[in-house]
Amino acid sequence: MNKDEFSKSYFTWMYNLAFGNHPNYKMLFNTLNNIEFTYIHPYDENRLEDGVSLRYDFCYRNNLPYDVADSYFDNKHCSVLEMMLALAIRCEDHFVSNPIFTVERLFFDMLKSLGIHTMTDRVYDRTKVISSINTFLNREYEPNGKGGLFTIDTDKDLRKEEIWYQMCWYTNTIN
Repeated sequence: MNKDEFSKSYFTWMYNLAFGNHPNYKMLFNTLNNIEFTYIHPYDENRLEDGVSLRYDFCYRNNLPYDVADSYFDNKHCSVLEMMLALAIRCEDHFVSNPIFTVERLFFDMLKSLGIHTMTDRVYDRTKVISSINTFLNREYEPNGKGGLFTIDTDKDLRKEEIWYQMCWYTNTIN
């Protein structure tokens, strides 16, 4: 498999994880896939590592040797898309006994909290998406998480908390 084939297959696989066969978010997905995930909170390095491991999960599920991912990515950093999908998968796995925690729902809820869930291919605004993602990455969102990945009613300032804790608190609010 050459790099173009790998890239297309990987992108399609990730898209299907988040949206199944709904073809309305390709432009948004592409933008999220082209923005590097950076972090301020030291424990969010774990989210970066989860995002990178998504590549190997793809190889495993598609019977590809791991070195295919290594050669394709050639030390490329984790994208925002990879981090978000890996987080949704980890959450679904963590709460396997609760059927409301699906990758699709969690991913869409993150898009909604970021304020970009309406960015379908028909009404796409790349500048707004990039601005929203920069707000998230720079932790310039509201203390309750609005503008970040998870919006919850809390007295805590989510900008100071690692993403995993934010996700756990969020899941407690939708239980």
